[in-house]
Amino acid sequence: MNEPEVVRRVHRHLLLHGIGGTALSRLFTDPHPTLIGYRDLKPFQRFSIGDAGAVVHPDLLGQESDSESLFAIEAKGGRDLRWGLAQAESYQDGVQRSFLAAPASDLGESLVLRAREKGIGVIAVGDEVRLLHVPLSRRPLNSLYKDLIQAIGSAAWVTEGGTFVFNLPTHYLVWTALLEPDREQPFGELPRHFQGYPMPVQWRSALQGARKLGLVTQNGVGVTLTDVGVAVRLLLPYDVATWTAIHTDISQARAARTLIERCREAAGVLRLLLLRDPVVRLILDGLRHLPGRSGTFVDLAMACSALDRRSSVIFFLNPEASPQWVRGDGAVEWGAVPADCFRSTSFFQYKSVLKHAGLIKAGRLGAASARHYRPENDRWDLNDNFNLRIGLT
Repeated sequence: MNEPEVVRRVHRHLLLHGIGGTALSRLFTDPHPTLIGYRDLKPFQRFSIGDAGAVVHPDLLGQESDSESLFAIEAKGGRDLRWGLAQAESYQDGVQRSFLAAPASDLGESLVLRAREKGIGVIAVGDEVRLLHVPLSRRPLNSLYKDLIQAIGSAAWVTEGGTFVFNLPTHYLVWTALLEPDREQPFGELPRHFQGYPMPVQWRSALQGARKLGLVTQNGVGVTLTDVGVAVRLLLPYDVATWTAIHTDISQARAARTLIERCREAAGVLRLLLLRDPVVRLILDGLRHLPGRSGTFVDLAMACSALDRRSSVIFFLNPEASPQWVRGDGAVEWGAVPADCFRSTSFFQYKSVLKHAGLIKAGRLGAASARHYRPENDRWDLNDNFNLRIGLT
């Protein structure tokens, strides 16, 4: 059994059963070249534990349901198990529990005993996955743990909350008109509610955008307006026909208007929602640190990285590209990063939503995909005009 297969089996087991009887809230896979071809291991994200020349990267990093306890797993395919044990031990600096996962046939009694002595868990992988030892929770180094928690939060914001799939915010705001307060709406009934509105075929992605803005909450059965969603419904008491008219005006290819030009009330609400987003706040802070509060996408990446290196890597880079472009100290030579290694949702959908809220000046979007993207030509300009005269036009 090779290492990728060990990772896949452990990953599947964790999603189904949690870790040692404890449910998980998040699970990430390191984007190692041997792993990124397996879609079942998504989401990918590289996390670093340590500093200076002692930086290590777990194969799997998880967060338990208490949102505070972290665990890391080092997987081996039968070779170098003692080295794998040493790597798992180094993870203890940043997480509460660390594990070594390996084929059951290669886990000798002496190795398991040594792992127990070091407080390291052991996962035996065969036709089934068995936890031979679940260690007690340890206290990690505070600085490394805090850095890791912050990085996980940033990654979760992008992967779970999702980046914005559509570049028109009306697809997200309209849900406040489609859903009734204090009532869960089953997924199967939703299509009939948005009849008359030009909802994309991928309407679940539009719903995801509404969830990212904090307007709705979902479970396996249906969707409900949050308290924030109900408040927005009161602030913007538009029916579906009104949202359709607004959407039509801002979606026309010729003479298209931004939301802030078409409906300042809606743009003002969107701005408030976006300012709760840590990624948005990082972008705005990065722009404020640029000369003239303006620069290219590469300039913005550099400015944001100077403020928050870990979060910038997560937002600007495709996770699959991070092993190639993130140095051991966490730095990135942003000017050398190829266009296809940037997150397209960052320079397209995110930029569009910020533009419609009036947080950045209206201008050309970079590109719909990384294939035709030129980051050195993609300009971002902070909009310092915060004069929002309320009124539907």
